[in-house]
Amino acid sequence: MAVQEIHAEELMKQRNSGANAVLVDVREEHEYIAGHIPGAINIPLSQIVDRVDEMKGHATMYIVCQLGGRSMRACEFVESHGIVAINIAGGTTAWGDLGGALVTGEQPE
Repeated sequence: MAVQEIHAEELMKQRNSGANAVLVDVREEHEYIAGHIPGAINIPLSQIVDRVDEMKGHATMYIVCQLGGRSMRACEFVESHGIVAINIAGGTTAWGDLGGALVTGEQPE
């Protein structure tokens, strides 16, 4: 089964409408700290194997990286563990290009 994918623009529309989905940023910690989508939780792709259990129990996980490649790999992996995941095509770069806010630091918001 193919991984579901939406563009960053669709994620922005959903968030603007009040949808509150779990968003996981799989970029490395230094990338996340430099600027991430508000509310995104950082679980780097390099740690996803060890931290996959943290992602269980949510209806759907939205997964983002810089452009969409690493997040696609993360989606494929977590789906193999029974977690529904949606890749954000265009990633954080597209989010920023669309005028979406980026926050800095180690915290999700």
